[in-house]
Amino acid sequence: MMYKKMMKDFNVIHPKTKWELICSDIEMKIIRGDLKSTDKVSSISELADEYNVSKTTAQKTLEKLCEAGIVSKRKGVGYFVLPYSKEKLRKKHLEILEEKISDFLSYAKDLKFDNNEVLNIVSRFLK
Repeated sequence: MMYKKMMKDFNVIHPKTKWELICSDIEMKIIRGDLKSTDKVSSISELADEYNVSKTTAQKTLEKLCEAGIVSKRKGVGYFVLPYSKEKLRKKHLEILEEKISDFLSYAKDLKFDNNEVLNIVSRFLK
């Protein structure tokens, strides 16, 4: 049961489908500030060319981002990053990280690692 939950969470950060990969990339561009609030997002044709996917996949990507409240569609104009998308995405990914950290700490506790061992593991990744 824990394995299925971990794999479900893993797939949020490591998506499988092409449209999920593109969504994830666009989300990261928003989080990093490469795409800012009200910026125009690549069109369906541009996404298809940029990511070497079908226009159907590119369209699904933009539809999913619209459903998630990350971008909006202006008929005849294009897709644009919504205000507060960056904050919304940071919050989403912070929650994912907190859950992963909680899972990591529970796993370490089950293995009877002491706090110093856990801190040593974490400090190696912070270097």
